[in-house]
Amino acid sequence: LREFGIGRHRMVDDTPSGGGAGMVLRADVLANAIDSVSPAGDNRPKLLMSPRGRPLTQEFVRELSQGPGAVIVCGRFEG
Repeated sequence: LREFGIGRHRMVDDTPSGGGAGMVLRADVLANAIDSVSPAGDNRPKLLMSPRGRPLTQEFVRELSQGPGAVIVCGRFEG
């Protein structure tokens, strides 16, 4: 991810906007990195997990498994 980082220090993460422990990966950096390795016409869903998003249920995962695959990223980390 570092090659897609922002600024002189190639930052790929930032503090959570709502506060709290840990860091979050920058969505713009992730999008650029994923797009760079995705073939043209790639129609796989790209999911960036968020505390405000809908839950990732077994039913939804089963739906995803019937398709061409998916890219799932959890951008928040601690430690």
